[in-house]
Amino acid sequence: MNATIFEVVDAAVRRYAQKYFMLCLVAMVLFTLLYYGLGVVPREFYRELATNPYIQRTDIHRQNYFQESPLLPVLAHLTGLGSRWAFNAFCFTFLAVGFVFLMRASRRRYGAFWALLLLGALLAHPVTLVLLSWLGMPDSMTFLITALLLYTRRSWVMVVLVLLGSYNHPIMMFVAPAVLGLRLLARENGLAYRHLAFVVLGAVGGWLAVRFFLHVNSIAVVSRAAYMGDQNLAFWIKYNLTHLPLALFSFHNVIWFALGACLLVLARFDKRYVLAFLTLQFLFYGITFFCLDTTRVFALLAWAPAWHCLVYALQRTEAASFALRRQLERLLVVVVMMGLLAPTYYSYLGELYFPGQNEIHFWSWIKSRP
Repeated sequence: MNATIFEVVDAAVRRYAQKYFMLCLVAMVLFTLLYYGLGVVPREFYRELATNPYIQRTDIHRQNYFQESPLLPVLAHLTGLGSRWAFNAFCFTFLAVGFVFLMRASRRRYGAFWALLLLGALLAHPVTLVLLSWLGMPDSMTFLITALLLYTRRSWVMVVLVLLGSYNHPIMMFVAPAVLGLRLLARENGLAYRHLAFVVLGAVGGWLAVRFFLHVNSIAVVSRAAYMGDQNLAFWIKYNLTHLPLALFSFHNVIWFALGACLLVLARFDKRYVLAFLTLQFLFYGITFFCLDTTRVFALLAWAPAWHCLVYALQRTEAASFALRRQLERLLVVVVMMGLLAPTYYSYLGELYFPGQNEIHFWSWIKSRP
């Protein structure tokens, strides 16, 4: 009986993942870097703040909400990494460390084939495009801390990570409970509901640390809530309706198809998890609704829950049915390959932005040569 194209591709990926894991991974990373390129955030608030993070910086922007995220600029200030090259290389380092951690953790726990699938899905996810396109944001540190939260079981580590993450950016106060909640629903060994208390403790501690930093340095900020409230509801509705289908697709891009398949599979085994995951997507969009950098905010909130969903679906099918697991794996192989090759974009200020618009973009440079 002749094998289908899906079976042939699956067998090839499985074989190369086992024999040449690092070569395949490096090839995917290099392709992603060449395809997406590198770009610096359009308004470099945090790099400018690093020159002196201890005073009120309305000279950078009159709405200095960014001073509620002091960790990255303070670290850059203390280490002297304030130049444009050094600051953005500093940010890129956090991304690289986070990716290497996920590579080691996934390969050790799930084997080479699943690890390659998961890392490929991460590279295809819009969070990678946003992180590479907007270097200079606290997002790189948020990414690293979120990656660590996907696998840590130690209570004190959770407290420290969430405290630092919340001190770095308030988005962590939403990400951390979401990630831990899904891990608890999946009944991971070594986790109990008391760990939620440690996550809350870390989030409160990070928030208080930011308030203390601002108070000690006599910095009055325009809060993010006040910044969002500067516009009325009609503005936000109109803004969100601009390119709505495309904006919604940009939240997970092609990985939506992988998530859809995983949720359909999980609906047979764990409806509570499926309901929780879908609820998180709506809650994340509720937050994103009042943000101008639409894809960035949603992707930072949602990439780790998406990673966990893929892992959990693979684990449940492995325990339940060999045939079902193989079907899911083959589908994920195809979706990940499509995600790596398909056109990708992000939504910002109601407009769509593509990789070729980054400052450093290989293919654009090639086309511009005489």
